[in-house]
Amino acid sequence: MQGLRSSDTTVIVVGYNHARFFVECLDSIREQSLAPQAVLVADDASTDDTRTVVQTYGERFDGFLEFYPNAHNRGLTPTLNAMLEHVRTEFVTYIAADDLMLPGRLERQIELMRRTGAELSYTDAVVIDDESNVLFETSRIEYPWPPDFNRPESLLERLFEANWIPAASIMMRTDALRSLGGYDERIFFEDYELLTRAAAGGWSFEALEEPAVAVRRLGTSLGAVGFVSTSPRFILAHDAALRNFPITEDGLGRRVASARWELAKRAANTDMSTSQKLELMHSARRGAGSVPAYLYHLARTAIGR
Repeated sequence: MQGLRSSDTTVIVVGYNHARFFVECLDSIREQSLAPQAVLVADDASTDDTRTVVQTYGERFDGFLEFYPNAHNRGLTPTLNAMLEHVRTEFVTYIAADDLMLPGRLERQIELMRRTGAELSYTDAVVIDDESNVLFETSRIEYPWPPDFNRPESLLERLFEANWIPAASIMMRTDALRSLGGYDERIFFEDYELLTRAAAGGWSFEALEEPAVAVRRLGTSLGAVGFVSTSPRFILAHDAALRNFPITEDGLGRRVASARWELAKRAANTDMSTSQKLELMHSARRGAGSVPAYLYHLARTAIGR
């Protein structure tokens, strides 16, 4: 490794058909000023040349990475949990194989977390295209940060309104992540549900306002093809995140209940299984406004209308 000294940090890299991006991603990790103690690379049964690219890189830089190719496509969250079992360091961070670390990223975040004692830290991000050209110097153009992002008492409410935190920038204390139960394998993307669960659990979040990672925008990425408001799996994932909010009678509690009810009604018009639709609607009934409204929509959903 080219880092001057080693950190108590593990970097997990997960890729699926990202052969063309893997070398650039791994180079950005290897060239960090503070080297990770371990780099765990998972290939989720890619159909391109990912396995050859990673194995060749590992042979070129002997001892730099550990390679864990999946025998079949498992999905992101099960793969992350499988990698978490191999982590033996104080800190852990995950980055997709098509994203990059900027110079000094690990050093800056570890210093921040050691100084503050935070369970989680994140940073701003540069946004790049498939040729690594800069689209935006900050991710805030796409996902504006709330003005009170650094106020712990408003964290849950702001996360309900929007997720501004670049997933590639998240670093956590390993023990805290394990205590939280790791990643939710019922859903297809990892960050929003985990962030709401961590915030509801009282985690301390700290932020670096300058970019420390680069996130790539691809038309075939998980975010581009999966984050569709009428997609059953997106609805289920969004509802899973909202279930982490405390059930309260205050303004936020009522807004969360209403949002879950609207998701349940949207699900009724999708090809989600009837049993899933009914469970979603039943669990979200608090947001219906009235018992007749709940029973009306429940009956329509049950008969498929």
